[in-house]
Amino acid sequence: MKIKYLLDEHIASLYRTQLMRQAPYLVVRMIGDPDAPSKGTLDPGIRAYPSSIGDYLMYLWEQYSFAHSTRL
Repeated sequence: MKIKYLLDEHIASLYRTQLMRQAPYLVVRMIGDPDAPSKGTLDPGIRAYPSSIGDYLMYLWEQYSFAHSTRL
């Protein structure tokens, strides 16, 4: 089973580049990619997307300014 991540639109694309460089076996999508929710999608839609296909969601928790990954 491949590990798949969905990166929030507020996370810099550098994270995707580094994830794919360090672990090329990962599938890393970002909000706005053709096979991911579009930019501006509300949180309930974003949270529903990964849970439907078994992805992890990585988002920026703005209150504390750090990235968080959660299995949905």
